[in-house]
Amino acid sequence: MTFKDSIAADMHSVFLNADEFSECRTVLYDGVAYADIPVSLQSFSESGRERVTASGSGRGGTDSASGLHKDTVMLYCARADLGGRTPAPNKTIRVSTAEGGGRFREYYVVSSGCEMGMLQVELRAVRGK
Repeated sequence: MTFKDSIAADMHSVFLNADEFSECRTVLYDGVAYADIPVSLQSFSESGRERVTASGSGRGGTDSASGLHKDTVMLYCARADLGGRTPAPNKTIRVSTAEGGGRFREYYVVSSGCEMGMLQVELRAVRGK
């Protein structure tokens, strides 16, 4: 077995194991519902999140809102569980807030990538909806 074969075999049994690191959520992307797929949602620490800014007198004509950061998370899941698709930047994606669907949280895709079948998608929460 090659290293890549080993990683592929371990993806669901280790990295996306719902008893350990992930939860089964429903993901809505580009008009398709991917029900009960194992995902891991990781929040950024405060230092890793982009600050909220507003027009003002600060450097570059903006002021930083002290202590306020944009709500950003990383979504990890198997590319195969999203129908072999990699979410595109600036598109929206909705993720259920609990197992089994129900309520959803809407995000913008900031960036995405895939390594050895595992998607890493940076998401920013959509506000005001």
